[in-house]
Amino acid sequence: MLLLLRRYDAELDAAYEQARDDGDLTSLVQTVRRWWFEADAWRDPEAQREFLARVKKYQAEGPPPPENRINREEIRAQYGV
Repeated sequence: MLLLLRRYDAELDAAYEQARDDGDLTSLVQTVRRWWFEADAWRDPEAQREFLARVKKYQAEGPPPPENRINREEIRAQYGV
């Protein structure tokens, strides 16, 4: 868990730096959104296990086919983001 927090801090620091350099918050928003899903899974141990199993499967087999993926509109409707 400590390594994960260090990785998050490093990526967040880099995103802040990029946003300052560019004068644009896009990199910061993208970083926070990417980590939001993982952080949400860490709140629930069972959800965390499911998340890690899904990541492991995707790394071994590749991502799910397009028809099984959730799109941005579905994410917004389901999670309110």
